[in-house]
Amino acid sequence: MDASPTSHSIGRTITVLTSVSLAVSLVALGSFAGMQSLSRYVEQKQQGLVATAQIFASVAAPGARKGDTGEVLRAIRAIGKIESVVHARVETGGRVLASIGVVPQLSSDARLDETLVTEGVLAIMRSRTIEASAIIRDGGEPVGRFVLLAETEGLFAPLTTALASLFIAALISLGIGVSVAGQFRRQLLDPVIALLTSVRSLAASKEARALSAAIDAGELIPFYQPIFDRTGTVMAGVEVLVRWKKPGQGFVLPGDFVPLAEKTGLIGKLDAVLLRQACRDALAWPELTVNVNASAIVFQSAGFARRVLATLQAEGFPADRLMVELTESAFAGDSETLRGEIQALRQAGIAIALDDFGTGFSNLSYLQQFRFDEIKIDRTFVDKFDRSTDSAAIVTAIISMSRAIGMTIVAEGVERAEQHDLLSEAGVHYMQGFYFAKPMPAADIEARRQANRGAEAA
Repeated sequence: MDASPTSHSIGRTITVLTSVSLAVSLVALGSFAGMQSLSRYVEQKQQGLVATAQIFASVAAPGARKGDTGEVLRAIRAIGKIESVVHARVETGGRVLASIGVVPQLSSDARLDETLVTEGVLAIMRSRTIEASAIIRDGGEPVGRFVLLAETEGLFAPLTTALASLFIAALISLGIGVSVAGQFRRQLLDPVIALLTSVRSLAASKEARALSAAIDAGELIPFYQPIFDRTGTVMAGVEVLVRWKKPGQGFVLPGDFVPLAEKTGLIGKLDAVLLRQACRDALAWPELTVNVNASAIVFQSAGFARRVLATLQAEGFPADRLMVELTESAFAGDSETLRGEIQALRQAGIAIALDDFGTGFSNLSYLQQFRFDEIKIDRTFVDKFDRSTDSAAIVTAIISMSRAIGMTIVAEGVERAEQHDLLSEAGVHYMQGFYFAKPMPAADIEARRQANRGAEAA
């Protein structure tokens, strides 16, 4: 069995990660070992300089005790003959009594105490010098301090060489790792991943066939969520939702099968079945509008408006009672094509709603490009409308803007009396949510209509 593109991609990723990890690990370990080696080398250099400083401190002791600059200079002048030493001085009483050579401009963190050599390697690299000192004693009493500075020319050549070697070794290890990991991928990972991919594909195919058969068998049926006017007492319309009534298992929620329908291309078939059945059910509810959701995939396909109109004509359903709800994702395609579809629907009398308003980044531009009849405020804002000043400000702004351009406003997800009261005061035209009614089958919508009529008659 050949490995699928997905399995090759996973295998290549594992190969690269394995090889890079091997190379990086080698460089990291080598760099650490190199720094440790360099620290030991610097420490040995420091110890040699300290020993030199102690010798010259003894030579300079008599002059330092007397404060005789000339004598001190004569005592330390020979230091200039020592290779790499660039500066030496004698300090007494907090001042420099005598010095030879150039004093480098060093920051305080570049000066090293002989006990901190390991920690100061980076500082040495910055200053390019090592400082060593020794106490000048005369008769056992300290009379000053002898300081010398030595250049580190060539000191870090071993590290440079080591790092170059490590880099070459890393490249070699990377090549070896790619080869080894590639063999591992081809001989073990690819067949396993291909098998898993095949099993997943078979499972998805089986689920798709089951879903298609369920659509044909009439197991996927429309549920209707009532839409009420601002008073919350008059049912003005319904939104068509879907449930899968699996035999012996009860109802399955859309989140468990709609993504599969979209992925497998069955969403067009499902939408067509729901629209047809909704038209048949709603013919008995002449006072209600019917809102249907059009998925982005279906809306962007050629002939969407034509198919919708053909269904309405076949079922004898009035076009002016239908509203098509579109989300922002439906407008990701060619603007001219989308505008043509919307125009065809509107010319037939079908209203257009922009669903989930406020959750995208381009909704305002869509309001400029397309003329909508209705805006549905997303439930994420409605949920916090009575508890968050930010959400309240956003919802109020949406309402004001929509009213200003003549659009109807529907608030989704109303679940509390406080939300209903505040939204009504803010100017929302219609509302829907569990506070009023949950989605229900057609028979329950009819029962609610009859109950309302009975209440009005009484």
